[in-house]
Amino acid sequence: MKSFRPRFRYDDEKEYVEGLLYGNGEVCVDEVIRGCFNNGTCVAPNTCRCSAGWTGQHCEVPICEQTCLHNGNCTLPNVCTCAKGWSGIDCSIPICSQTCHHGYCIAPDTCECEQWNSAWRDGRSYGGAPVYQKPNGDAQLTGWT
Repeated sequence: MKSFRPRFRYDDEKEYVEGLLYGNGEVCVDEVIRGCFNNGTCVAPNTCRCSAGWTGQHCEVPICEQTCLHNGNCTLPNVCTCAKGWSGIDCSIPICSQTCHHGYCIAPDTCECEQWNSAWRDGRSYGGAPVYQKPNGDAQLTGWT
């Protein structure tokens, strides 16, 4: 069954609809006042065929192949709109307002600094024990804070 969208023409005062949604001589009445959203096509009464990247009864729901993480929303086909503090195609990259000198941004405005085991030893044989130790005897971390 063929179907057609109405043509809209506008002037300063009014909107004009030229033609109705016909298919094989039948009127195709759409639930959506102006037809299916996002270039969807009315193919039968109350039935939309959606364009690629859209779904839903009226073609109003975008489809994202990737999952939008950290409370991001799929707002257009394959486009995530990220929550505050996140970026990237899937909202997986945290944003820090300050530069993480000698470290990495691991969450919004949260830096993880570079640290490593202290190399200071007490000079005893076989390399000695760490001068600065954790309660279990391992070397304390040193580096950036």
